[in-house]
Amino acid sequence: MTQVTFTQTDGTQITVEANNNEHLMKLALENGVEGITGACGGSCMCATCHVSVDHVSGNLAGPGEMEEEILDMEIDNPLATSRLCCQIFVANDLNAIKVTVQEG
Repeated sequence: MTQVTFTQTDGTQITVEANNNEHLMKLALENGVEGITGACGGSCMCATCHVSVDHVSGNLAGPGEMEEEILDMEIDNPLATSRLCCQIFVANDLNAIKVTVQEG
């Protein structure tokens, strides 16, 4: 299992264990992470699941072209570590990940 830690905008951290092929947006919604709404249902269309990746233990695939386009269109000043958590999937080679929820 992969350990996923969400830091909410108020600094509160929520850590959960995740199975392979789960995406972080689903985990956030299931565990009451504030600031993640996932308005598009995880279809990479809205950026309401914007996070910054703070730490990765293991391998994390980079953003795809569509994710990069949505970040550029929907986020005023995306960070170098900005991601849509609906596009971050847990895999065997991802041991742990820490992300911070970014304000809309």
